[in-house]
Amino acid sequence: MASQHRISQAKSSKLPLLIGVIVLIVGGLVGLVLIRDDNSADNSANNSEAVSSVTQGRITPQEYNDIFVANNTTHQLIDVRTSEEFASGYIEGAINIPVDDLASRLDEIETDMPIVVYCRSGNRSARAATILRDAGFENVYDLGGVLDWTDAGFSLQR
Repeated sequence: MASQHRISQAKSSKLPLLIGVIVLIVGGLVGLVLIRDDNSADNSANNSEAVSSVTQGRITPQEYNDIFVANNTTHQLIDVRTSEEFASGYIEGAINIPVDDLASRLDEIETDMPIVVYCRSGNRSARAATILRDAGFENVYDLGGVLDWTDAGFSLQR
């Protein structure tokens, strides 16, 4: 009888531990699903899986090329430098909306596709990404600057 009591005690003392492990596993799985949902780009027309693999925020030139250019993923590329800077060289497919004009030109920006912004060094593009997110745009990616772009071996259009 005493040995049965010890076995029963051992089983009951491990039960809270087992429950805790199960809660952690289930919680981790739910967390992964929520993170994936938060980071997914709603781009059902083209390669939504590729876009969802990059967290919104900063995107490297190589990631941009691999996800958006190589996969021909629909997106809007916005150069937020001045028109003079834009004329000196820009990334193919970009439109020019200077960051100082961005808030007043939001109606020119597509709402149903990812938005990628860049500038010269990354400062204005970070500001532009914040302006866009604060205005309610989703799927906004900051490519940084053309300096990063050319340093990575990519060319500019002139």
